[in-house]
Amino acid sequence: MRVFGYQQSGNNIVPLLHSKMLVLGGTYEDDEDFTGVHFVPDIVWIGSANWTDLAANLHEESATAVADRSFVKDATNFVIRIISESEPLEQCAVTPRPDLAPVDFDMEAFAEFGSNGVEYFSEDDDG
Repeated sequence: MRVFGYQQSGNNIVPLLHSKMLVLGGTYEDDEDFTGVHFVPDIVWIGSANWTDLAANLHEESATAVADRSFVKDATNFVIRIISESEPLEQCAVTPRPDLAPVDFDMEAFAEFGSNGVEYFSEDDDG
């Protein structure tokens, strides 16, 4: 993931995403139905650190790990959404530079899609 959203701040374009979250888990290979390798989220690490040398050496940071199944489910869906909607890794600009083309949005279609509640986990997951 590179950039998720941006805003104008004076003469600068700055990214909107400020979350620091890791979804940790394990993988397994489905050797019965041969559907490939699957990731199973187990725990979420969330905190204030920017994961830089400066943060590690000079700042007082806080973090926590959460294993609550409902929280892990929601955090996983959040991370999946951010990754799927962020700029591609091939983006070569040093700062976020939106390259927007004029577009007509079908707001009714967006509203209908959003009301379907598309998520990583199925509705019957007791989570």
